Amino acid sequence: MKPKLTFVLLTFFYFAAVAQWKPTNGLFSGEVHSVITSNNEIIVGTKQIYKSTDNGKTWFVSNNGMSGGVGYIRCLAKINAYLVAGTDAGVFYSSDNGNNWIQSAGTASLDVFCIVVKGANLFMSTGNNGVYKSTTNGTSWSAANSGISNTSNYMRAIVVKGTDLYVATEGYGIFKSSTDGSLWNAVNNGLPGSYYSVSSLAVVGDNIIAGTYGAGVYKSIDNGGSWSAVNNGISSSDVILGMGVNDTSIYASTINGSLFKTTDYINWNAVAVGPFTATRYEAFYASGSDFYVGCWGFQGGEKSYGVFKTTDDGTTWNHIGITDYPVSVLEVSGNNILGGTYDATGNSFRISLFKTTEADSTWSFNIGGFTGLNITALKASGASVYLFDNEGYGSSQVYHSTNNGMNWTSTGFNTLYNNFNNFVIAGALLYATDNSSSYNIYVSPDYGQSWTVPNSGLSSVQNAYALVLKGTVLFLGTDNGVFKNIVGQNNWTSVSSGLTNMYIKSLTVSGNTIYAGTQGGGIFKSVNDGGQWNDCSTGIPLFANTTCFATAGGNVFAGTDNGVFVTADTGSTWTKVNTGLIDTSITAMVKSTNYLWVGTTSQGVWRRELTQIVTGTEKTITEPSFYISPNPATDKLTIEIPRNNSNAENQISIYNSVGSLVWYKNTPDAVISVDMANFSKGIYLVRIFSNNRIHTEKVVVQ
Repeated sequence: MKPKLTFVLLTFFYFAAVAQWKPTNGLFSGEVHSVITSNNEIIVGTKQIYKSTDNGKTWFVSNNGMSGGVGYIRCLAKINAYLVAGTDAGVFYSSDNGNNWIQSAGTASLDVFCIVVKGANLFMSTGNNGVYKSTTNGTSWSAANSGISNTSNYMRAIVVKGTDLYVATEGYGIFKSSTDGSLWNAVNNGLPGSYYSVSSLAVVGDNIIAGTYGAGVYKSIDNGGSWSAVNNGISSSDVILGMGVNDTSIYASTINGSLFKTTDYINWNAVAVGPFTATRYEAFYASGSDFYVGCWGFQGGEKSYGVFKTTDDGTTWNHIGITDYPVSVLEVSGNNILGGTYDATGNSFRISLFKTTEADSTWSFNIGGFTGLNITALKASGASVYLFDNEGYGSSQVYHSTNNGMNWTSTGFNTLYNNFNNFVIAGALLYATDNSSSYNIYVSPDYGQSWTVPNSGLSSVQNAYALVLKGTVLFLGTDNGVFKNIVGQNNWTSVSSGLTNMYIKSLTVSGNTIYAGTQGGGIFKSVNDGGQWNDCSTGIPLFANTTCFATAGGNVFAGTDNGVFVTADTGSTWTKVNTGLIDTSITAMVKSTNYLWVGTTSQGVWRRELTQIVTGTEKTITEPSFYISPNPATDKLTIEIPRNNSNAENQISIYNSVGSLVWYKNTPDAVISVDMANFSKGIYLVRIFSNNRIHTEKVVVQ
């Protein structure tokens, strides 16, 4: 018989209608290079394709078929039933609104900057091969460069004006074609001297506006016959990064992060998107009364804020994401909920530290004194908060706040530590764990300014993952079980009796009970300070990783890569509480006064009222669930989609243990059979996206 999975509802009907997890519209981030809307979805190009079906509240990756070599998705266009994406690794097209992508033949070596639609054809400008034309909805392309002086230079923009095409080049000015790309002619009369580096173009009515690389903005009203400077409000030495058209308004962004708008094509006025500093606005897209602007960071001091939308031509703006990086930490300090992100790929051009309160509807950032990029540890005690910014060996820093995270001071660089992943504040001592070196535990007596290594007894440990304090005793979770040590001493002893999985990824204390979450081996508890551990995994999915814990009264919450579970009976049974949560890969968790907050891998931070999920307020009923069997598998795997999700676009992806996609299918079928005969033995992750829900589950192939 299939195991019944349960979810939790309040007993009263009114509360049952709202008893679910809700997104908090953060932690947002992401370097956005292109934006488009299609079939009521917002589609964004970063290094991957992201889509939103709920106006930016939640996002999901839709990258199937994109090659691993793509670093920038610089442009998106729609023609007929096709979406076309231009990247630094060629062109990709989709006939199903971006769910699946196919590389256009022969384009893998092209560095694409811009794609425009002209009638039944597409034209694109590249960074290394000039202009190309497609008469087949982007599925195939041919060069269209006759008359262009040098096709090896950057061509960052191409626009359509009536029957004419205009392309901007770096170093050779602007070229025009009245023959659909069969022949091009230079149209540079009036451009500044011999410096013809043009970075962007925009067209409204008779006006062609050209942004230059270091000479401001120029305009032509005679189809490129002559150009004159129109820099009133913009510096004549500005580098214009990009341009966008919203009805009759033209927007121009500069390389230093400023955004301007003109409605008379002579005068420019600064546009304030919000308290967003040090960024580059690069992507623009208009759809009806909606105008979208995407931004990214290019240098270390710049930040990527994601996407913004205005419905009143720039008077007011709404931030709509995106959640492009996993949430690494969550913590409560005073009234503040603090959250951080971490980018394992090393691309640090984004925001990493945010704060909000229970009463706020937005996350704030640019928090005083903090300039870091990769947060891996965060811990509060009273108004004192410690944060670790992982910038690599010798460059990482510990930050300290004495006012609930409102302001931060760096304790300085220290080559001893490289990847702190946990803090414990034990009176006057600060402890930290490190999962990347031979030294696993550190202690500081002076608020993080200097550190020693109380590592005695840990010679068998390679990595430390978790650290908690119970009274005056520290408990350390490692890749070789649990160790304990009295605060202020240096005498770690193993306390792992009863553990059947020694990879301890998370620890928490509730009353007299210590809980240990493992990597794929369930949850254990001890009531005698680690003297004996007992398996308490009933209700936890097989092979689930338990990444984090939180406690509320007698309730213990476990965050796993299969969602959130709660126990009210000291671990005898665990109940899944995932209703409304579309990403069940939980990375961080914290409890505030009235809410439980969770961080996810791809959908930012979500929260749920504690009254919905604590003991005494709920009952359990059968939840429509995904079902994967058998597990472990040998030759065949069966995936069943809930009946209310059948006939939808069910996207099933299977990844191996190193995160590579090894199998994919997009199908409306409710039952899918996967041939596993050629799969190597090991652990795989099955990820299902269906009806705006994400379900992940580990599968073992024997």
